[in-house]
Amino acid sequence: MKNITAIFSAFGLDASQYLIDQSSTGLINQTFIVSDKISSKRFILQQLNTAIFKNPIAISDNIKLASASILAVDENYPVIKINPTLNSEDYFVDEDSNYWRLIDFIENTTTIEAIARIDQAYQTAFSFGKFTSLLQNANTENFIPSIPDFHHLDLRFEQFKTAYALTDDERKSKAKDCIDYLLSRIEIVNIFNKIEKELLIPKRIIHADTKISNILFDKFSLAPKAVIDWDTLMPGYFISDLGDMIRTMVCEAGENESNLNKIIFRNEYYAAIISGYKAAIQLTENELNLLSYAGKFMTYMQALRFLTDYLNNDVYYTITYPEHNLDRAKNQCRLLQVLEENT
Repeated sequence: MKNITAIFSAFGLDASQYLIDQSSTGLINQTFIVSDKISSKRFILQQLNTAIFKNPIAISDNIKLASASILAVDENYPVIKINPTLNSEDYFVDEDSNYWRLIDFIENTTTIEAIARIDQAYQTAFSFGKFTSLLQNANTENFIPSIPDFHHLDLRFEQFKTAYALTDDERKSKAKDCIDYLLSRIEIVNIFNKIEKELLIPKRIIHADTKISNILFDKFSLAPKAVIDWDTLMPGYFISDLGDMIRTMVCEAGENESNLNKIIFRNEYYAAIISGYKAAIQLTENELNLLSYAGKFMTYMQALRFLTDYLNNDVYYTITYPEHNLDRAKNQCRLLQVLEENT
């Protein structure tokens, strides 16, 4: 870590008194666990990825707003606490313009990297449903989207059309089946546009990264304790959070699986996700009518994003072979078919 002394000093800490371990979890920010050698008090030290999160101040403001809103409802909920620098700033900005923040470590907790059981699917859905429910009194207009238009399906569709218009004939030919299929399912975009235009469901504060590794479990009982990684908090619709849980948990095979025969629907996991989410949050009648749409919405959008990147010559997602993004798009198209057949 470069300039470790300056980083620690900015927060009023002596670097020589702390042990520093880099965390292997988290795919976006660079994360370290720092422990006081004497008291064993621990912090999370992170370098924020400003290539993705272009407005760091908005993120810290969102976190503080969310913390206050949650504590007003549940004073015992383990919220994210950002420690200020000696200059009362949320970040220390080093000489290379990197943003560093110091967050309290929530003790006696553990994380789970991947869903392995049906009860974990229920716990995940319940935890994220509860998180959004705790934020139901927060004013969504006070939150700034950390990634603007992140789940705006119509925009993703327009990006796909632009990529299609500009790509070469070879890529168009190889992707023809995916292109034709997604165009045939344009009704999914139309439903989203109807939601937006007619204000069918309320804007809520969503998490937007609803994987089990973003939940802290009690170290001893393994009961869910808190949702973490609040960088993607933003106003949105419940279909984003619920939909991505359905997209990533109803099939054991992940989005990099190229054998489409492995893309199957696990009804018991789907039922657990729906049940867990509904148990934690009071949904409106229109939201209840869109439960089955949620998974299709997120899967369709992810298929569009993979396909768009393939048509754009793979400029966004990291690939390991030439048609990796196309295979990912085919994977998500097959998953969408499976969801439409079963929900």
